Amino acid sequence: MTEHRSPTPSTLRLKLAILLTVLAFAEFLVRGPVLAMHKQGNDMAAPYVAAIRLMHHQDPYKYPGVLEEWMARGADPDIGLDASAQRPIYPPTALPLFFPLALFRWVTARALYVLLCTALYTLLVLRFSALVNTSWHSSRRWFFLAFAFGLAPIHTAIRLANPSAITCILFLLSLLLAHEENNAGAALLLALCLCIKPTIGPPALLFFLLGKRWKLLGLCAGFVAAISLFTLAFLAPIGRAWLLHLRENTTYLFSYDGAASFFGPNPACINLQMPFYAIYHSIPLANVLAWTTASLLALWWLMILRKSHAHDPQKSWLLLSAISLIGLLPIYQRTYNTGIILLALLFVFRHPKSFQARAVLALSTVFLLPIHTILVMNVAFHIPHAFRLSKLWVAGFLCLEPWLIVAIVILLLHAASQWTRRLRT
Repeated sequence: MTEHRSPTPSTLRLKLAILLTVLAFAEFLVRGPVLAMHKQGNDMAAPYVAAIRLMHHQDPYKYPGVLEEWMARGADPDIGLDASAQRPIYPPTALPLFFPLALFRWVTARALYVLLCTALYTLLVLRFSALVNTSWHSSRRWFFLAFAFGLAPIHTAIRLANPSAITCILFLLSLLLAHEENNAGAALLLALCLCIKPTIGPPALLFFLLGKRWKLLGLCAGFVAAISLFTLAFLAPIGRAWLLHLRENTTYLFSYDGAASFFGPNPACINLQMPFYAIYHSIPLANVLAWTTASLLALWWLMILRKSHAHDPQKSWLLLSAISLIGLLPIYQRTYNTGIILLALLFVFRHPKSFQARAVLALSTVFLLPIHTILVMNVAFHIPHAFRLSKLWVAGFLCLEPWLIVAIVILLLHAASQWTRRLRT
C-alpha cells in the first residue's frame, strides 16, 4: 500500500504565506492603481498645473485659476478640488520633476504617474524581501511580502496620486542603494526625494553624515544644486511674485481650513502636534511638546549610534528605521508617509523571535487598515456625539497613528540598545 504523508507544518505555513502574498498584492492593485484610474486620484493636480505654468515661464504658485486650468487639461469636472488642493505648495525644485508628466493631458499624466509608483513599489518590496536573508522557500520572506503589499498608507497614496507616494518610494530605494554601496544611485534618488518633499529625506542625511558617507552626501548636494539651478532658469523671468504666492499658499495650509490644520480632528495627519493640540488647545504648547518628544527620541538614538560598531548592517537598518520614523513626528506629515514603516518590518522579519520584533509587528498591523476611512467615515457615525468631542476620542483614537509611531520607535531603540549591550559584553 502507498503511504500518504501529510504536509509538514512548514509546508503548510509556506503555502499560507504565498496565498496571503497573492491576496495582498491583489488588494494593493485594486486599492491603489485600479481605484486611482477610476477618477479618484487628484492630489497631483496642483503640482501638475504648477509644472505646466513653470514650463511656460508663468507664476506656478498663483492661486486663482488652478482648478480651471486643471479641467482644461481634461480633468473630470464632477470631482473638483478643495481649497487646499488648489494651492500649489510643493517647493520650486519639485516642479521640473513633473515636467515629463506636464507634457500630457491630465488623465494620461495621472495614469503614467500611478503606473510608475506601482512598478517602483513592487520592485522596492521585492528588493527589500532579499534583505530578510531567507530563500524563496522560506515562509518568512513571503509573509514579509504579504505585509509590505498590504500596507494601507501606500495604497492610499497611489489611489490619490499623491506626490508622497513617489517620495517615500525614492527615499526607501535610496537607502537600499546606499546599503549596496551604490553612492551615485543613492545620492540621485535621495536628491529627488529632497527636491519633491524636503520633510522626508533629512533623517537619512543625518545618518549618512554621522556615518561619514562623504561621497554620497557630496553627490546628493551636487544633484540638488543642479536641479535648483535648472529651476532658477525657469523662475528668473517671472520675478519675485511667486515667492509671495508660495508664502500665501503655505500660510493657508496651516490655517483653520487648511489641510494641516490643528484646530479640529484630522486623522489624515500623523505629526504629534495633532494629539497635543487636542489635549491642551494651544498651538505653541503643541509645537513645543511635539518637538520635545521627537528631540528626546533623537537624543536616545544618537546615544545608541555613538556606541555602535562600525559596518554593522543589521544595526544600521534598525537605526535607519528608527530615525526615519522619528522624522515623521515633529513636522506636518500626512498618513501616506507612514509607508516608510517598511524599514521597521525588516527588523521584524529578520529577528522574528525577539520580544521587540513581535511587539512592532503587532502594532504595525494597524497600518494594514485604512485608519482614516474607518475612523471618520464608519466609526464616528455610530458613537455618541459627546464621546466624539472628548479628548479620548480626538487625541487618542483619531490620532492613533502618531502614538503608534512613538511606540514603534521606542521598541526599535530598545532593541538597538540591547543589541549594543550584547556586542559590548
